Amino acid sequence: RAERGLTLDELAKRAGVSRSMLIQIEQKRVNPTLAILVRLAQALDVGLAELVELGRQRRVRVISRNDVVQLWSSPGGGSGRLLVGSDQLDHIEFWDWRLEPGDVNEAEAHVMGTAEILHVLDGDLALEVDGESHAATSGESVVFSADADHSYGNHGTRPLHVFMIVITPPAVKTVTPGGDPRLGGA
Repeated sequence: RAERGLTLDELAKRAGVSRSMLIQIEQKRVNPTLAILVRLAQALDVGLAELVELGRQRRVRVISRNDVVQLWSSPGGGSGRLLVGSDQLDHIEFWDWRLEPGDVNEAEAHVMGTAEILHVLDGDLALEVDGESHAATSGESVVFSADADHSYGNHGTRPLHVFMIVITPPAVKTVTPGGDPRLGGA
């Protein structure tokens, strides 16, 4: 936020997050939800990996297993771990999702043009996109437009293991007098 010259109020408005939540996040007094982190990354025009500091951009990066960030967990032991992300022109993230029987992860719509690619390693995926249900099982893959509300669920009796790639297009850049072109205006 400071690098972009944004006040708490400006970032709060862009991200649709309360000012008090931003203060708590910056002071490391709260663990924000994945949805809040995604909104903050979009408002700052950075990838989620850059926001949670998975390393600096280089020609080649090796991400240590100790640097992988878990951003979602369920009471039953499920988890969503951001393995690595790229902050090139398109933001690309690679995820490892494990959902225990009964787990559901609700995701808000991403920015227009975002796509997700899922590959089911084990178990049965129950995917809902914009109110429509889809299923995929071990060895199957799914590609969908993630710019609508969606959820991933495990309605089966055995653990579900999914690899996911999220591809977010670059933000539309506009310049207004006194505005930062990297941030879409003033």
